[in-house]
Amino acid sequence: MRVTRLAEKVSTDFIDSSVPSINGGQTGAQIFFGCDSHMINVFGVHSKSEFPEVLMDFLIERGAPHTLMSDSADEEASAEVKRICRKFQMKQRYSEPYKQNQNRVEREIQNLKRDLIKVLDRTGAPDNSWLYCLEYLSGLHNCTALEKLGWITPTQKSTGIPADISIYTKYHFHQPVYYYAKEHSSFPQTKELLGYWWGPNENTGDAFCADILTLNGTVIPRSTLRPAYDQPLHKNKWQVNGDDFLTLKDSTGTMIQSHGDNGEKDETVPNIEPESLIGYEFIHKIDEHGYRAKVVEYFPDQKKYMISIGDGNMERIISYNEMIDALNKRMENENDEHDALWFMDSLVDHRLNSDKKTYSVKVKWSNGEYTWEPLWQMAEDDPVTCAKYAKDSNLLDLPGWKRFKRLAKREKKFIRMLRQAFKAKQKHAIKYKFGIRIPRNFREAVELDKENGNTLWQDALKKEMDQIKAYKTFTDLGKGTRIDICAHSLGFASLI
Repeated sequence: MRVTRLAEKVSTDFIDSSVPSINGGQTGAQIFFGCDSHMINVFGVHSKSEFPEVLMDFLIERGAPHTLMSDSADEEASAEVKRICRKFQMKQRYSEPYKQNQNRVEREIQNLKRDLIKVLDRTGAPDNSWLYCLEYLSGLHNCTALEKLGWITPTQKSTGIPADISIYTKYHFHQPVYYYAKEHSSFPQTKELLGYWWGPNENTGDAFCADILTLNGTVIPRSTLRPAYDQPLHKNKWQVNGDDFLTLKDSTGTMIQSHGDNGEKDETVPNIEPESLIGYEFIHKIDEHGYRAKVVEYFPDQKKYMISIGDGNMERIISYNEMIDALNKRMENENDEHDALWFMDSLVDHRLNSDKKTYSVKVKWSNGEYTWEPLWQMAEDDPVTCAKYAKDSNLLDLPGWKRFKRLAKREKKFIRMLRQAFKAKQKHAIKYKFGIRIPRNFREAVELDKENGNTLWQDALKKEMDQIKAYKTFTDLGKGTRIDICAHSLGFASLI
């Protein structure tokens, strides 16, 4: 197999991502950096073990350098990698442990990560676009003239051919565009659909073919495009207030719509203040499993939220868009009936936690949703339901479940307790309105204010009491005043 020879050393390393990439689910990327040409190439991977295959892709696409520089990771120093290097006569060099500066790609990876976060923040692109954004940034870097190269581009330094920057001058990352979609229309409907430009596609079509994110969440290649609006490129959508944060507008202030829209207002887009979601409770998905989550803090500089999951032992940072998606989903599930009672209906499954000592249970809630919760917490809230599940599943002799053995031992008493527990659930169920927990009494209102770090419930109660006093709904007769009930009743009867 013959490949192009590169007269330079190439440095490589791996980037790990906490968010799988859209349209492939890659959770990492292998970065290659030409030490002389400053050329950057990005390849998405699912795990580090794919390095031999990625190395072969790099050799086919770019060529074989005289030296391959990497750290001493097992995946990059495996027997398969050494076999490939021998076949293509590439010398292998490794950086010294704890000396990342010896691997020159490390600095470029820092620059890529910094620029990626800026692009996502300023364009409002979702986190799962990170791999497409990395490829866009690396391509833009390869077409940019650098002073250290004598004001020529890395592409020209590596190949001797001047770079074609035409496609990068027409669009920016995550720019709304209309793309040609003939197969999705019939006369007289439009043949244009609204999407987002995610960088050039070098493996499909001509030089102007690009990856387009459609409104249904898929990425497709298209070359027939036009801009959907003419906003300045430097506008930071994360810092825009009001409706501009959730809608696209042109320079005249007109909202951008797909041609298929009928002009009706989208009622699914909530008009809310970001800080008002503190205290909001919802179901948060992790690896397709649902967990109870509560918003505990808002970071206005990053436009992100901190949520506590389950019993509060785990916290996560989510974006504003993820929070709005959760809000929309809850509103859809409740069919616009926002009053909801949230109590445990039954237990449907259980699993042993990673510590091999404690258990988690899958809870079916009264609103039909399912979440995984710690067994000890559910045992405090509803021991009778836990005991019933343990008895039905023959778990009463296992560690962690023995606490329910005495409760489920007496059959008649157990059945009576089940009936009482069901009534107690309805009486003491946690009530929600628009996703906000409603207190059952003043004491619980004070506790909720304390948890949320504000006095909103107490302020609301004070306002209501002030209105009652202003309208003189009740007359204060003083403490210990005796009322003549008979006379009062006779007076009332005479009015009738």
